[in-house]
Amino acid sequence: MLPFLLVLSLFTTTGFAYSLYYYFDKIAVSPTTKIETVKEEPKKEMVKQTKEPTPVKEVVKKKAPAAPINLPKLIAEAQNSVFTILTETGQGSGFLISDEGDVLTNAHVVEGNVDSIVKDKQGNQLFGQVIGYSNEVDIAIIRVPELAGKKPLALETSTPAMVGQEVIALGTPQGLENTATIGYVTGTDRSFFIGERSYDHIYQMSAQIAPGSSGGPLLSKETGKAIAVNSAKLVNEDSVFQLRIFIRSSVTG
Repeated sequence: MLPFLLVLSLFTTTGFAYSLYYYFDKIAVSPTTKIETVKEEPKKEMVKQTKEPTPVKEVVKKKAPAAPINLPKLIAEAQNSVFTILTETGQGSGFLISDEGDVLTNAHVVEGNVDSIVKDKQGNQLFGQVIGYSNEVDIAIIRVPELAGKKPLALETSTPAMVGQEVIALGTPQGLENTATIGYVTGTDRSFFIGERSYDHIYQMSAQIAPGSSGGPLLSKETGKAIAVNSAKLVNEDSVFQLRIFIRSSVTG
């Protein structure tokens, strides 16, 4: 009886194992078996929220203060374009206004003359010829070939001077070459006569001038540009009140 039970138990165990093997083998090879694959869900990208950039304030740069005026340098540079005008009948002043060698002066400085001697800051004497002349506005032009290509004095022809503006008168008063006097514009739009000449729209100034200054430039102390031509000096009988007058440079155009 015992052997029969052992055989039966062995048979039963073997059969169960064979059944399991047969079952799983069928699942693996059966063409009808459906195998479902599990799809991975796409990973969600995590976007980190950032704060809005802090607005940048515009930095306004402060303008650097204007450099102080170097007055001696300004005068020295301007005097390179200022000349003493010598004629057979007198002496005056003038200044270079173009790179063609044209020197501006007063008509009354060269009146009655066609030729003149133009003397520079270094004492060199150059030959000049009167090529333009106007008694009406007391202006004359002397062309000096040797000055062609030289730097002319800058002219201010657009902005009129104002009362209180600081100015520098350059010239050769009474034969004293390379003289500079400083003053202010004390009046505008003056008019008067000297002999047969009519002077209109004239500036009045306090900078000292004297015979021989006529034709020299009047500079703006601020810009160094020539704003007018030193032209005349009026003194009343009592010598109490003096007008130093010059013509606006714009009339030279």
